[in-house]
Amino acid sequence: MKIPRIPGVSSMIPCLAFLAVAALRAHAADAPAYWSGRALPDLNWSTLSNWNRHVPLEAIDGTLPVVFDRHSAAEGRRAPNLDFDARVAAVRFHGGGFTLRSDGARTLALALSATTAATAPLLNITGENTIGHRVAFTSGVANARAIHVDSGTLVFGPSGALDFNGALKPASGIALTYVSVNAGARLETNGPLVADSAAGGAGTARLCKEGEGDWVIGGTNNNLSRFGDLRVHGGRVVLDGSNALGSLTITNNPGSSGGRGVVIARPGASVANPVNFTNGAAAATAMVGGLNTTGTVAFTGRVSLASAGTDAGLEATEFFAAEGGTVVFRGVIANNHNTTAGRQGGVDKTGAGTVIFEGDNTYSLGTRVSAGTLLFNNTAGSAAGPGDVIVGEATVGGNGAISGALVAGGTASVIAPGGGAGCAGRVLRAGALDAARGVTLRGGPGGARLDLAGTLTGGGALVFDFAEAPASAPPGTLWTPVTFGAAQNVSVSQLRAANLPAGVEGAFAVTANTIEFLVGAGAPVIPSDPLAPPLGLKTYTDLGVMVDETMLAAEIAGGATPGGEDAAGPDGTREFAMADAGNKLRLGLGGTPSARWFAQPNVLWCCYSKDNGATWSEPRFVAAAVSADAADGSAGIPARDIADKNVRAPENSASGSIRALRSANDWEVFFTTPAGRTIGVSFREDDVRRMATAADLLRAPRGKFARESVAADKAGTGEDVMAARVCVAGDVLVDTAHPPDGYRLDEAAGMLVGAAADTSALHRAQQEPGTLYGVRSVRAPNGELLVLIPDGWFASTLRENANKQTALRSADGGATWRGPTFPFGETGKHYSAPLIVDRGTGRLFAFETLREVMVDGVARDAAYGWSVSDDSGVTWSAPEVIRRADNGGIWNGVGVIPATQTAAGTWVIGFHHGRVLRGELAEGGARRWTMPEFPRAAHPEFIAEINHLDELSVLATGGAALYAQYRTNAGFLGEMRSADDAATWGSPALTPLAQPDAPPMLFRLSDGRLIALHHNRAVRRTVAEPVHSEWLTMPAPTGAEIAERRAHPLSLNDWASRAEIWFSLSSDNGATWGESRLLLANALDETLKPANPNYQCSYADVVAADGVLHVFVPHRWQKVVHLKIDESRLGKFKTRAEFHAAAGQ
Repeated sequence: MKIPRIPGVSSMIPCLAFLAVAALRAHAADAPAYWSGRALPDLNWSTLSNWNRHVPLEAIDGTLPVVFDRHSAAEGRRAPNLDFDARVAAVRFHGGGFTLRSDGARTLALALSATTAATAPLLNITGENTIGHRVAFTSGVANARAIHVDSGTLVFGPSGALDFNGALKPASGIALTYVSVNAGARLETNGPLVADSAAGGAGTARLCKEGEGDWVIGGTNNNLSRFGDLRVHGGRVVLDGSNALGSLTITNNPGSSGGRGVVIARPGASVANPVNFTNGAAAATAMVGGLNTTGTVAFTGRVSLASAGTDAGLEATEFFAAEGGTVVFRGVIANNHNTTAGRQGGVDKTGAGTVIFEGDNTYSLGTRVSAGTLLFNNTAGSAAGPGDVIVGEATVGGNGAISGALVAGGTASVIAPGGGAGCAGRVLRAGALDAARGVTLRGGPGGARLDLAGTLTGGGALVFDFAEAPASAPPGTLWTPVTFGAAQNVSVSQLRAANLPAGVEGAFAVTANTIEFLVGAGAPVIPSDPLAPPLGLKTYTDLGVMVDETMLAAEIAGGATPGGEDAAGPDGTREFAMADAGNKLRLGLGGTPSARWFAQPNVLWCCYSKDNGATWSEPRFVAAAVSADAADGSAGIPARDIADKNVRAPENSASGSIRALRSANDWEVFFTTPAGRTIGVSFREDDVRRMATAADLLRAPRGKFARESVAADKAGTGEDVMAARVCVAGDVLVDTAHPPDGYRLDEAAGMLVGAAADTSALHRAQQEPGTLYGVRSVRAPNGELLVLIPDGWFASTLRENANKQTALRSADGGATWRGPTFPFGETGKHYSAPLIVDRGTGRLFAFETLREVMVDGVARDAAYGWSVSDDSGVTWSAPEVIRRADNGGIWNGVGVIPATQTAAGTWVIGFHHGRVLRGELAEGGARRWTMPEFPRAAHPEFIAEINHLDELSVLATGGAALYAQYRTNAGFLGEMRSADDAATWGSPALTPLAQPDAPPMLFRLSDGRLIALHHNRAVRRTVAEPVHSEWLTMPAPTGAEIAERRAHPLSLNDWASRAEIWFSLSSDNGATWGESRLLLANALDETLKPANPNYQCSYADVVAADGVLHVFVPHRWQKVVHLKIDESRLGKFKTRAEFHAAAGQ
């Protein structure tokens, strides 16, 4: 049967065939190739039989998508080897277990064209897969997607570089290349990220992370210079390597919702990139921080917060730290743009770990601490910007400062100054603290303290956690956990102590600007044994009164009480006007709220006000009525020597019995003891700042300074009256009639001295008012001993012709003396004059501060200069002013400490106020005078406002080396060294040689050893005021200053410690010092007023000649005593332990 022919059909067949072939070819071009690995063991890409395709595969080229599907490749065949530089259209992973590798370090190129994540050229659909070779993107297209991880994990190994150079848009403008990771998925890139080619053109290229999954970037990637920044539009970028982003800026763009962030994972990693959070919208959250659970990670660049735009309700940026980990932000945290009023935002510390802010941060939208710990460790500005810090159930600490307020949410909110690794100090400074709902403060022990510039607002419980307290904190330990400018609704009843060590007890006090806790509070500050007063106090056994060593006490004859009562203060106190207008002195008895820690009613205390009574200093001890009953048969004083055995602590003394009389700066306070005796106590107004606080007395060791008061007819006469007993070595009471073995009483000298010393009273002051201030000596060029003594008023007086520079001479080694003579004239004002024999010329020079001299036509009152003698000090030239090398001017100052000369001929003279005058030998014998700068960062005990570095005593130690000791009030002599002929000096340090606020006395023996005379005793007290003569007219110290200064007690105006001279020897130019030995002690009674000069044995001078030591001591500013000691017998003087044994105590 014939099938009829349809007209036109035959003519269409060639056309249909053509279309079919074309369609097949097009489909073949788009058809992906599936990896099978069936050519195993040959797993090379170039082996086409390893690929499955429904149309024949002719080649691997740029039009071909390739798929790695676990259903197409059996296990063991999923490790394709890229054996040539290939280009494909796309790579897709479906299922896990694939590891793409390249034994020949080949590159796989992918062209960018897709604008949706699902069609990115590199797509991980499911499973965990790894790429171990280089992948390069080409054909830069704006808004192109390069990588998309739909689910599972895609890992680039260490050799799996991602090269974005070809993705850079060659034209100007912005090229965005996206890397997308869905929620729950993960991308790890452990190889280099590369975008450094100049071929990328002039435009700005950016790499954008989107999707809610994590992109983990490891390795060291420092070659992304062509990318402007990395934008995080979704999820997190996890930095798992050091410098993981090279020089990129990280920009977090939260979009409309969800969380975005940049975090570091690996402990020890540090990222220097700036982190910018921008264009934030309401309800969006952003995070920066660390995932490390151990160790520390750091962001060192700037962090800019999402605080711009017009959207209200912006969530705060989370600063996250995982539990156990620490994240440090060293750069500035700032607003990205100007803020909008009323918007939220700022910083929210989250996570159980620790975040540390070290920058001077400027973000302005406040801080919330929701969990873990936030430490402010900045060194300047405010670590939290100008805003407040709201503390939830979390901890805030550090050793930096914030300008805003801390706002606590209850006792679960913890403020812990210091509080963690990286905190060099223990003080956290803040603008204020709102504790209306309560707070826990970890401060006090170890100096940890919260300093508030503004107000402490109470209302809730203030719990002070003393977990850091030592297990054996002794009585007198005073902790100041918080200071403030003002307090509101704060009382002792709100304060609670937590975690005190077993057996440690104490009590709180709230002052005008501090909260304090005193260990042992309530315990008696005055011991029951009146013959064992705390070091720094003394007992007048005949009066039954204990006072400060710097005071005098006497019974008022007839019981009449002079002076006035003045205005009444709280708790029966009395208030008196001080010398400067607006200053007041308050006197009161113990056992009242105003007395604070002075719980004993037999204590008379004082405090002062520098603002007309608005605020008052801490109470300080003046005197106490003590019972003598405990003295029977104890401590070496027979009971018969106690004049009144019925003096007892008053149970309730009448306030009207306290009276005071002031004359200029001298005070006398009168009170009546329960026994009906009227006692007067005198002191200098300047000394109230260094009188003992209750804490000072509780922690002071017990001494033995007990004596009778001076006879009324001898008081104030200045006569040499031997004391029946003297206290030596702090706690040895010596009967002067029976001195310990190895010592003797020299009545002419008025001293207890070592038997190995020959002593004589060399010179007693002859000029009005019977005083002399200092002595300087030298072995003159002719071999004689020459002594210069400024006899008369002290040179700083306004009186004309205050004193005479008096000379004494000995030609027989001190056996006999000639003089006095007055080689500098019969008139003048002279300080002690350091003497030096110049080795180069043999001439004798005397250095002196010149009073009332004309220099260049101008009257000068403290110009330093010299006189020279060519006849061993018999006659002297007119004084010559020393000229400055830099400008020809003069050097002003006082320098009375002995001078030295180096091997190069340089003269070095110690000045007051921590200065050294250096006279370098120049051409022609002239001298070039300079004053070297000293390092001001001194020993840990040094605080500039309260310590001083003064009166340096310098010795040349060979070559260009020098060793110096200096006066300080830290309780020990200081030292420093120079290795370049005094041009520069090393850092100051403290020696082990105990010394009050008194000058060093450093000399060299004939055998080359150094000898340091020192007082070997220092009473250290709490001094809140600056060490300045005008301290009473200066502003009152802040709470922070008081707390800081309490940590550094001072031996200020500690005159009684000057009553003894000890010495220590060094055989290594001061590197080490031998045990101190007692040379002498004052043995005279208190016949001078005020009390301080009675103990003066300071500013001694020494000449060592031919194995003999000549010591010249200005005693009580009345006479000079000469001691002559054979250097071989220095070992005969006793150490403290030996002296105790010799005294039988």
